[in-house]
Amino acid sequence: MGNLVTLTLYMDDLDGLKQNPKDFAESVYENASRGGRDGEQVHYKGGTYIMQNVVHSSTDAIYISSGNTVCDMSSYSEKTKYRMKRFPEFFKSQLDTMKFHMKNFKEMMKKDKES
Repeated sequence: MGNLVTLTLYMDDLDGLKQNPKDFAESVYENASRGGRDGEQVHYKGGTYIMQNVVHSSTDAIYISSGNTVCDMSSYSEKTKYRMKRFPEFFKSQLDTMKFHMKNFKEMMKKDKES
């Protein structure tokens, strides 16, 4: 097992990625080597992507797509704690979305168990 990093690519920037693959690869390598970017946007010659922090493969990580970003919702993430304090309404909407999907999964599991 090793370390993992999660990237989010903007579809609008795919042409830039195709035209600048080396710059993209160097940017990913450079930022991942430093431990990631904690959900920040990273700009490279061809466009922009979002990089989460590097996590060990034995560490659970939870991400939610909200608006035009992907947020780490792991309780040990400093960025998550910052968002919770700085943007409580946005954070609550993320939690509500997670609760909605967890409830649906529990119902699906219950139905599967009954059938």
